[in-house]
Amino acid sequence: MQPANVNDLEQMAFLAELARPVAHETNNFLNNLLLQLAISEKTIPEPYRSDWRNIRREGKKLADLLQQWQRHRKLAGAAPGKIDLNQIMEEAVAAQRAEARAIQLVLTTAREPSWIRAFLTDVRCLCFLLTRYALEGSEGSAAGGVEIRMERTQQRILLRMFDTESSSPELLRWFDFEDVAPTERHTLSLPALCCRSLVERLGGSIRIEKDGKARMVLLVDLPLAV
Repeated sequence: MQPANVNDLEQMAFLAELARPVAHETNNFLNNLLLQLAISEKTIPEPYRSDWRNIRREGKKLADLLQQWQRHRKLAGAAPGKIDLNQIMEEAVAAQRAEARAIQLVLTTAREPSWIRAFLTDVRCLCFLLTRYALEGSEGSAAGGVEIRMERTQQRILLRMFDTESSSPELLRWFDFEDVAPTERHTLSLPALCCRSLVERLGGSIRIEKDGKARMVLLVDLPLAV
């Protein structure tokens, strides 16, 4: 068997990131289901209890598999290090341009290197998700393109993404976090769930806001490495 190359490992990390919210929500559902089954088993007629126990047993098998996946995911990957967000975002934008999409993608990086402390696979997944799904959200709209502007402050790196020719929030339809409580995160799109999870692991925040030109802007705010 041939050893996995870097691209293979990064693709595996990306797929694992997409699977994370699915596994989390499924695990929560299974735990609630198993609890209700355990409570209800005491009240159902005896002839049906064996079927009830079979359902509980199969549900527990699936819950155990999910827990094993979560343990292995935590063990995987190298130690976090200092990563220049400018460079990783440039790579992500170049990858999207290589696909020859009809929507133009413009990137303005910060003037100085923007070092953050993180796992490389986490940062690459985040940049890929932001660029890919912003472009997909723009397709079919009247937008002329997507612009990403990065700005470094003393302790933070700010990434703003917006439609270049319209105030329409169409490009941000994958990232609509408004009025979504923590208990209702399952209602978000999978890209939004992954992006929010990644940004929070990096110690930052992600939200949609209006700028001075009344444009809807996706703002990612991350701490710089100390």
